Amino acid sequence: MEPALISAAVGAAWGAGIALAGHLKNQLTKKRLLDRSDGDPPTLAVVIASRNEEAVIENTIRRVFSSSPPGTRVIVVDESTDSTPDILARLAQEYPDLVVIRDPQVRGKPAALNRALKEVREEVVLFLDADARVDKEYMETCLSLFADPELPAVFTDFEAYNVHRTVPVVFQDLFFSFSRIFVFSGLFWWPMFMNSGMWIRREVLERVGEFRPGSLVDDFDLGIRMARAGIYARYFVGPRLKIQYALTLKDIFLQHARWYTGGIEEMFHEIRRGSFSYVVLMAGLACVVYFPQILMIASAATLSPAPLALVLPGAAAALYSAVGIGYLLSRPSTLQEVALNLMVGVPAWYLMLQTSIALSFFRALMGYQGWYRVRRERA
Repeated sequence: MEPALISAAVGAAWGAGIALAGHLKNQLTKKRLLDRSDGDPPTLAVVIASRNEEAVIENTIRRVFSSSPPGTRVIVVDESTDSTPDILARLAQEYPDLVVIRDPQVRGKPAALNRALKEVREEVVLFLDADARVDKEYMETCLSLFADPELPAVFTDFEAYNVHRTVPVVFQDLFFSFSRIFVFSGLFWWPMFMNSGMWIRREVLERVGEFRPGSLVDDFDLGIRMARAGIYARYFVGPRLKIQYALTLKDIFLQHARWYTGGIEEMFHEIRRGSFSYVVLMAGLACVVYFPQILMIASAATLSPAPLALVLPGAAAALYSAVGIGYLLSRPSTLQEVALNLMVGVPAWYLMLQTSIALSFFRALMGYQGWYRVRRERA
């Protein structure tokens, strides 16, 4: 057999093994969490930071109250300039447990979250974005997990509820299926998570301190502070939170550029604090993302085609195998979407990842603070 084919076969097997390992880890975590969920659930506060969310905020709040245990409070810190304040004022008349805060001193999402947490007296906090959709099964199941007194925090699974299944929405199914296996699971590093769908004990938030003002990634900032204290969230692949995905390729690119810029800035911040493990993390991520370019440099430096001829087929096969199997394990909707993502989505995402991370690195070096906000579908 040709060496390139052997390399591809080994890479495909390795990628499949990693994808299956991440999937198995998620399933075992789910079983452990559910096995320990017997007992009385704690009290709950839902926290939402809102800015110009007139298209989605009313249904989000109504869904939370109709799906949550009695006594659940919803705390919204609002910075809107559209009709959101009027919607919230009307809802506050209808729901006595809705707390709406408009504080002129609040600037940005981290500051809004810090302001909301000053009002929390419940045992558990659920962070939601303004577009989130919950149901009774989701709320009851996730809250019941905290009957285990040893559980500090849970990040829950999610899916898109966009009305229009555009190509960019379908592409994001591929990206997030990869994230479930390799990022949220904590297979290689401490588990990372997004803000919306994060359940956490109030005492943990009090222990790790406030969100860092000016952060572009409040979720990554929280994850870093938790890791610093030796506290780690569990990823729960139970009932799914419903969220909106970005609608256009431009929105996807700029949203991800904001995530990566903020993430790199947070890692720079930790390195300046003396946490040099983040140097290792950044170097490892760079090697994965820019592996083809590294091989090209190695081939040119050694004046030999061997690195490209022998290693690149295995690397490409590992990428396709890991991403593809991770995507299939997420139970995609239609064969057409599977074909689109496997034939076009994998290389398109990889190129987008390389481009957006390169842009984000230089933005982070310059201290870029722009917050790109994606458009919502009215729902």
